[in-house]
Amino acid sequence: MITKPPQHDIDIAGKRILRDALEPLGWIVNEVQKDYGIDFNVQVFDGLSPNGMWFHIQLKSHQTPDYSSDRTFISEPVEIEHVRHFAIELRQPMFLIVADVGFKRLYWHCLQLDTILMPRLDGASQQDTITVRVPTRQHLPGTEPNFLTALRLSNNVLANRQLARSSTADFAESLKYSGDPSGILASIQDKGDVLRLQKIVYRFHEGKLPEARQRTAVLLADPDASVQTKFWAS
Repeated sequence: MITKPPQHDIDIAGKRILRDALEPLGWIVNEVQKDYGIDFNVQVFDGLSPNGMWFHIQLKSHQTPDYSSDRTFISEPVEIEHVRHFAIELRQPMFLIVADVGFKRLYWHCLQLDTILMPRLDGASQQDTITVRVPTRQHLPGTEPNFLTALRLSNNVLANRQLARSSTADFAESLKYSGDPSGILASIQDKGDVLRLQKIVYRFHEGKLPEARQRTAVLLADPDASVQTKFWAS
């Protein structure tokens, strides 16, 4: 006799819970049929208009997820090759979402913002899976503003990575297609100055005051630095 495995019904229920949480927001939820661990693509809308943001989902559905003893997080094993691809190689925001089918709740975690997970990947090459902790405070519905904040941060992280990986020649060539090269250069100058400010802060807290003062003087004398940057430097 052919029988249907229980996980089949659990997966169907998890997909339904996901759609019930995201589609009322006006977002477009597309299930992926052929993938490398990606189950859904989601297009974000502001009202009736798309705002240009997309993200991917790997959905893990359970009748009862593996909650921690204090129920502050869920331990979710994920194929290590998938995690490495999602967290490091993928160039679009990626969320691991766990569906608690029993209680009809969703919990989300942005893998590209997991600073604890990244170092663990280096020493986990011989493992088949790695356990990801999904915080239960990040539940849907109920934390949509936090989710969107994580989505924006993930986009920024990915943009920073892409900029760092680009060759100088490719970066210079891309400016021709960017619409406002001078505005882009000014924005990059400001963001580069943030890094210079952080170095000053580090030297200050290390007790290296002469070096901190020297770096501050250089920044204050920079004709391309913004007034706001010079204010924070002073």
